[in-house]
Amino acid sequence: IGSVRRMSTKVLPYAVHASQDSKKDVVAELKAMLESFGPSESRGAQSRRAEIHAEILRAKQGAHRERRKKVKQVKVIGVTCCSSVNELLDDSTFDVVVLD
Repeated sequence: IGSVRRMSTKVLPYAVHASQDSKKDVVAELKAMLESFGPSESRGAQSRRAEIHAEILRAKQGAHRERRKKVKQVKVIGVTCCSSVNELLDDSTFDVVVLD
């Protein structure tokens, strides 16, 4: 759970985009993330772009809504400190919390 722009592209397929309920908002944030890479054509940049494009397609298919529903069912959740107050975590309890 957190801000898309601060996430590694590797975790995007599992991420819940904080405070974004609509498909339009999720896609807009991902497109902004894509633009932040600039024109670099390095292999790493190409890979990150491909991962973001794949996440845009998943968002357009409604994956973000399904992920939001699963938050209460999963055993491990990663959040930033800022996102730890997200309403999706209301009434949640955790046996272990790791802070970095």
